[in-house]
Order: sequence, then structure tokens, then C-alpha cells
Amino acid sequence: MKSKLGYLLYAIVFYLLMAYIPDEEFKINILSMTSSFYYVLIIYFFIRRRESKNVDIYRIINALIFAIFILIYKAFKEARTIMILFRSPLNILYTLLSLIIFSYTIYHLLGYIYDYLSKYRKSKRKNNNLINTVLYKHPFLFTFTVSLSSSLFYLLFFYPGTVAFDGSWQLNCFFRYWVFNNHHPAALTLLMGNLFTLGRTLISDNFGIFLFILIQIILNALTYGYVIKIMHKVEAPTYLRIFAFLFYTLFPLWVINSITFIKDTLYYLIFLFIFVYQFYHMEINKSFKWYNYLILGIMYILLYLGRNSGLYVGIISIGALLIYHTFKNKKLNIGFLAIIISLIITNSLYNNVFLPSMHIKPAFVREMMSIPLQQTARYIRDYGYDVNIKEYTYIQMLFKEDISRLGEYYDPFRSDGVKDKIQDYPKTETLNHYYEAWFSMFKRHPDVYIDATLENTYGYLFSDRLNFINEELGFYDIANSNPNLDIHFQESTLKYREMLKNFANWVSHLPVIGLLYACPIYVWLLVTLTIYLLKVKKYNLVLYFIPLYVTFLLCLVSPVNGHMRYLQPVALSMPIGIAFVLAKLDEYRK
Repeated sequence: MKSKLGYLLYAIVFYLLMAYIPDEEFKINILSMTSSFYYVLIIYFFIRRRESKNVDIYRIINALIFAIFILIYKAFKEARTIMILFRSPLNILYTLLSLIIFSYTIYHLLGYIYDYLSKYRKSKRKNNNLINTVLYKHPFLFTFTVSLSSSLFYLLFFYPGTVAFDGSWQLNCFFRYWVFNNHHPAALTLLMGNLFTLGRTLISDNFGIFLFILIQIILNALTYGYVIKIMHKVEAPTYLRIFAFLFYTLFPLWVINSITFIKDTLYYLIFLFIFVYQFYHMEINKSFKWYNYLILGIMYILLYLGRNSGLYVGIISIGALLIYHTFKNKKLNIGFLAIIISLIITNSLYNNVFLPSMHIKPAFVREMMSIPLQQTARYIRDYGYDVNIKEYTYIQMLFKEDISRLGEYYDPFRSDGVKDKIQDYPKTETLNHYYEAWFSMFKRHPDVYIDATLENTYGYLFSDRLNFINEELGFYDIANSNPNLDIHFQESTLKYREMLKNFANWVSHLPVIGLLYACPIYVWLLVTLTIYLLKVKKYNLVLYFIPLYVTFLLCLVSPVNGHMRYLQPVALSMPIGIAFVLAKLDEYRK
């Protein structure tokens, strides 16, 4: 009891000290930063667990990472610069105090998770007829049926399916209304466009959208059925199976995505299948035959054809497994090497043969330049007077418009406003000159570059916002401004569409459950699982999460801050990923 009173007294003293800070802006920042967290502290005081006297260095690192995430978020939330935390010696002092408070609290709260992981044992299933039928006797069939039914239910009111802007973009490229390039994967665009054309020929444009959506929702249900079946095979805890079943089949975000005309849904379904197939057959079942490598190789190629970044996911993930197993078994793993070679060959043929033969241009260079372009725009906005003539000239060579206006186009949460102003296919010499100027400016004001990067990414780490570009609920509309494409909803179902969208909005604001719509919860789970696996020295398990790490890193260099659509593969993989980790931990303890 004395310790609890001591902590409360410390909190009161801390707030009294805050009253005498001369920097009013920083005082507001720190008060805002700490006030909400003291609710957690108070809860902790009354549920305090009996801690071991041994200090867990891995849990300290875990807590420090999360505390830093919170500090980054609060700094940009209140002052829009990380430098507020270090503006003066007094600011540094209170930053350190806040870091200690956050880390200490998180450290103890993480103790519950670490204890659970360290003591987990598989338990016998409970005698419940409904649960036995759904999760034990017919996991695949029941999950497939419910998932398909929920998608068809939504489709009843959203016929022919919702259409995201990117999906509309792909149709416009397919019909050559717009310049056809590989910004959105051309192979998938051709598939979507040909199915649309078939439906248009048979009945109508609406039926063309419906044909693609019908295939998508069947693949969607098959994938989730497969995942729940694997959870049954690894004897995942009942509570985790129930959560995963509801999450995959009924959570509004995944249901609406299943009927959306967009590349992302097929991509995350292939990604999820790869993650489960790879982990289960290699690490759980430990039976990987030649045909397993063949299936895995085909799926990685499809992943690449479904999204350009799939190439990086495949090569890095398989490359890590190749290195690990080659050293472990003292011989080259031919299967993994074959997958990497097949990806490289596919990439070469795709870009050098397929795209030219179809008169499709490569993707714009700008798609890989979000971070440096944001840094340049912020620099010109804040220190435009400091750019010398040589730097100005070199940067202007890259842009189509006068760079003195970059500050007007700059959106700290989204790089599209700046990216759209550069040349589509700049010469190598132009890029070299740009990066020379970029580096020269960096040496003078590195803080601007740090701020530009963090403000374009912190939403993946910690945030009170679900999304930064108003797509947090998924796509409930048809984004089509081309009169040549006659795609529309039925007027008679408008009321029900609004009801379903309002339902999703209500779910997104529910305590705890609403967090499933946001990126940070999945990132925190991934980080915690990874650090725990490093703590218990199960490095082989960490390898299977590399596709998730690569996806997360790609999110950090993506054009949008805290965009759930980019992190969807990670979000969908977390329930089955947790099940795999629990299964392996139990196996190691036997």
C-alpha cells in the first residue's frame, strides 16, 4: 500500500513542478502527454502483479520502444516537430521523466504478456456443442460458409461491389483512357479488365465488376477457412480460435474489402496464405517436399504480380530462410534458391518482355521517392531562403513546376501532392543531381528531414487516429468519374448501404474493438512477439515473420501516414501468427 501511495504522490509532485515550467507550449505538451497515461498508472496500482526481483532486459527494451513511440506521437500531435522534446535542458529533463514513466508502466503491463507466453500450455477443449461444431469438427467448412455468406449479404446491398479509386484507375488504364503504366500491377489490371469486358459483353458494366468480386469473395472464404483449419491443427487456444473466426468472417473491414474492386484484397489473401503455408509446413509439420517448394514459389510469384512490392517481400523472406537453412544443414537449400531464381527471372521477363510487348510503361520513379521528396518539400517550406542557387537548380531539374511553391503542395501526412509534381521518368543524371542537392541540404538542417520522415510515418507506431486519408472503414462507395464506365449501385438499397456503413463507423469507435481498425495495435503485437522470441532464443521462429517485418518497413517508406490498407497483410497474419508461436512454445517445453 505504501508503494501505491508513493507513486500517487510522485504524480502529484510531477504536476506541481509542471506549473513552474516557463515554456508554455512544452508544458501543454507534457501535461497532455502524461495525463492520459496516469489513468493507466492508477489502474496498474490496483492490479499490480507480483514482480520477480530479476530485471528482464528484453522487456525493458520492449517497453522503451513503445515509450518512444508514444513520445514521437505526442510531439507531433502537439507541436508537429520532434525537436520540442529537446528544445532546452528543461525540456530534455521532462522528456526523460516522461520516458521513465511510460517505460516503467509499460514494462509492468508487458509482464502479464511475457508471463502468459512463458507459462503457456495447451489445454483440453471445453465441452460446448456450438464451439465443438464450429471450431473443432468442421473448422474449414463452417468458416468458409460464414465468410462467403457475410460477403454475399453485403453484396446484396452493394451490388455490383464497391470500387476504390485505385480499382477505377486500373480500369481506366486497361481501356487506355489513361496512360497504361505499371504503377498498379499490369498483370492484375489485365485480369480485372478482361473480366470486366466479359461481363460488359454478356450483360452490363455492373456485371463485369460483379464477375471479379464473385471470384474474390470465393478466394476470400477459402483462405480464411484454410487459416482456421490450420489453427485447429496446431491446437490453438479456444479463445484465440473464436477471436480469429469472428475477426476474419464478420469484422466489417474484411467483409467490405472482400467485395471491393481493388488490388489489395487479393494481395493480402495471397500474403496470408504464404505466411500460414510456409510456417505450418516448415516449422510445425516439418514436412517440406519438392511440391511444397513449387507451391510456395508459385504463390510468391503471384504475390509479386499482385503488388510490385511483393518482389521485395519474396526475395528478402526466402533469402533469409535460404541463408539460415544452408548454415543449419551445412548444405545449400536448392528449393529456396529455386524460388529466388524464379522470382528474379519473373521480374526480368515481366519488365523487359511482357510490359513492352503489351505497350505498358514502367511504374513512375516517384513511387520510390516518398520520403526524400517529403523532406525536400518541408525544407523548402521552412528554409526556402537557405537553398543556394546550385541546389535550387538541381532540384528544379526534377520537378515540372516551380519548386518555390512546394510548401503549398506539402502535406505532412501524404506525399502525393509533392510526388505528382516531378517528372514521370527522370534521367539518371537528373536524379543524381537531385540527391546531391538533397544531401547538401540535409547537412545543414537534418532536423527538418527527421521531422518530415516521422510526421509521414508515426501513425504506424502510435496514434489516436484510425487513418490519415479517410479510408479507415474500407470502401463503401464507387469511385468512378469516367462516363464511359457505367458502374452504379441500386437506388433501392441506399438505406441499407448507409446502415452498414454506420455500423462499421460504430464498431470503429467501440472501446478495444475499435483498435482493430488502426495500425499501431498490430505493430505493437508484432514487436512484442518478436522481442519475446529473441528473449527465449527462438531465432528460427523470427525468420517466418520476416514477410511481416518487410511489409511494415515498406509502410514506413510509403506515401501515406498510418494507412491501414498498406498494413492489412500484417493485421490479418497476427491471429494465426500468435497461434503458431504458442504452439511452438508448448512444443519446446515438452
